[in-house]
Amino acid sequence: MPKDHFKGKPILKHTQVHGVVLGNLGNAYSALGDAKKAIEYYEQALKINPENESVWHNKACVHSSMNKKNEALIDLKRAVELNTSYRESAKSDKNFEKLWEDQEFKDIIIVNQGNFHSVTLL
Repeated sequence: MPKDHFKGKPILKHTQVHGVVLGNLGNAYSALGDAKKAIEYYEQALKINPENESVWHNKACVHSSMNKKNEALIDLKRAVELNTSYRESAKSDKNFEKLWEDQEFKDIIIVNQGNFHSVTLL
C-alpha cells in the first residue's frame, strides 16, 4: 500500500469524500503510468465505498492494461453489477481491447436474455 499520509483517518469532513479523493489519486497515478500505485489507491477507495462503480471500472481498466485478465474481469463484473451502462461502454473501451474476444468478457457484457421464446397468439 502507498504510505498513508492520513494516518488511517480521513482529513476531510465526510468519509465518502475521502473515498472519492483516493479514487481520484488512483486516476492520477493511472494517467502517470504508475499502474501499481493506481491499484493501491483504488483499493483504499473501495474500502471506504465498495459500491463505487466508477472505481471498480477504473480498477478493471488498469488491471487490463497490466495484462491481469482475471483481476480485470472480476473488477469489470462488479462495475457492471453496480451500473449496467458499463456493459455497453466496455464493448468499445480500448482498455479492454485485448479481452473483446474472450468468452468470460463476453459473458459479463452480453445481457443474458434467458430462454424466452416468442409465441404467436392466434
